[in-house]
Amino acid sequence: MMNLFLIETKELKDVKKGWKTIAKTRIAAANVNEALKIVERRFTKYQYIHEVISEKESTLDSTVRRYF
Repeated sequence: MMNLFLIETKELKDVKKGWKTIAKTRIAAANVNEALKIVERRFTKYQYIHEVISEKESTLDSTVRRYF
């Protein structure tokens, strides 16, 4: 089953200001690790971090939303 993941990509601007969100991506993937690998291929700089914001999973006729 495919899940829809919302992933935030952040870039380190400087030490004082910290991380700045530069992109939010929706990825359909089987699991969290696969979704992160897909996003990481699009951003090659080392100063990017990717954080999973939510996962939406459809099972039968109901939708479950999880945040972590």
